[in-house]
Amino acid sequence: MSHGDVPFAQARRLHELAMTRLSAEFAEARLRLAKGAGGAGAKPVALAEPSEAVIRQAVAHWFQDRERHAAVAAAKLRASDDPAELERAIANVRQDEAAYSGPGGEREADHTLGRILAGYGFARPAGDLAWLGVEIVQAAMVEAARRTERRLAGLTLGAGDPLFTSLSATGEAPPPPQRAVAAPTPAPFPAEALVDAWMVENRPAPATERKYRGAFRQLARVLGFDDLHQLTKEDVVTFKAARLGAGRTPGTVADEIISLGTVCKWGVANGKLEANLFAGLAPRVARRGPPSRTPYTDQEAATILNAARAGKGWRRWLPWLLAFSGARLSEVADLRRQDVRQDSG
Repeated sequence: MSHGDVPFAQARRLHELAMTRLSAEFAEARLRLAKGAGGAGAKPVALAEPSEAVIRQAVAHWFQDRERHAAVAAAKLRASDDPAELERAIANVRQDEAAYSGPGGEREADHTLGRILAGYGFARPAGDLAWLGVEIVQAAMVEAARRTERRLAGLTLGAGDPLFTSLSATGEAPPPPQRAVAAPTPAPFPAEALVDAWMVENRPAPATERKYRGAFRQLARVLGFDDLHQLTKEDVVTFKAARLGAGRTPGTVADEIISLGTVCKWGVANGKLEANLFAGLAPRVARRGPPSRTPYTDQEAATILNAARAGKGWRRWLPWLLAFSGARLSEVADLRRQDVRQDSG
């Protein structure tokens, strides 16, 4: 990256601003690629984890590239025959070297490590590998500042940090690490496809089908995507909280989650899903039976039966059949002609 014939200190500031802008543009581009691969509402694709060898190779390549630009900038500044500007540049570099050696340098190195690795498609490492990566980058930043100061002063580079003595300021850069290739994501699995497969085997009543499909539509509406392969337990908790927050009763939300879990449990048993993420997440509901009803008094029963004498069809016979048989209303009301037979008389 070149900033033309501008003072060294200004070029250094412009370089930092440009790298920050490029880092943001790379992050936005990766997000667009992730969304394009999974469709609208898709979750970003996770970057691959780097190995120690990849970290060392990536940092070495970054260091060598930085060295080439620093050598050119220092040569231009010394050729400009401006002692005041040269002194200011040396003072700035010394400040940088001191800053890179302290706690602030660790933070800058951590940020720089993530930017370097992201350029090759790798995520920032975790644990001990992260500390190693930060240590390598911080040492590279200090060494780069030391080399720049010596160049500006017209001195030889000297031995420097043993970690970087094998890297020549003018030699060929080591090959960059091979860019990580994200593992192929499974094809989207919309809930409608799972419900269709479940229906073929279970043949539910129309009301049950409408209820289950409606629950999955609500799930997609709340989460903003319709892909069961992307679904996580955190998504289910989010869905539950959103429905309760929208004023739905715990009983309604529990019914929705149980409906979703019924279909997904079948999907797990039939190899279509890895886990039933709805299991055990339905809100607890205090179940109560219907309120108790007092029986009709003799006078009320007589009033109903006498009124039925004036009726026709089921309005005449239903109350009398209930009175003589002691059956429940639903048992008698659901009877069909073929359910009745004459044994005698």
